Formats: sequence, structure tokens, C-alpha cells
Amino acid sequence: MLGYLFLRAHVAVQAVTAPIRNRKVARAFAAQRDLSDAKDRLRRAILRKDKRSIHHAEAEVHRARTAQLSAERAMGWRV
Repeated sequence: MLGYLFLRAHVAVQAVTAPIRNRKVARAFAAQRDLSDAKDRLRRAILRKDKRSIHHAEAEVHRARTAQLSAERAMGWRV
């Protein structure tokens, strides 16, 4: 009986907190995707040897990496 009550309480807590966890996971995956895209743009700029594009792409990689670390910290992952 007591185990059943704990199980029901656990299921209820999981149901209530699932949207929050899913939002954090989605944010972390989106940040990882954005970082990958920024690195691709940097590689293309380096191949073109365009100084201005390289500068902007490096700044974009920095912003994306910061966003990724922030998302991972929000998930509680060790960074």
C-alpha cells in the first residue's frame, strides 16, 4: 500500500516536471546544433580566406559555445 502511494506520487511529480525537463533538453540540443552550424560557417569562411567573414564567424562560434555551456549548466551537466 505504501509502495503504491510512493509510486503514484513519483508518477505525478514526473508528469508535472516533464515539460520543464523537456524544454531544458531541447535547449541543450538546439545549442549544440547552433554551435555545429557556426563551426561550419567558420570553416567555409577560412576556405574563402575572407577576413571579415572569419571574424564574424569566430564571434558567432564564441556566442554559440557560450550558449551551449549555459544550456548544459541548466541541465545540471558538469562542464
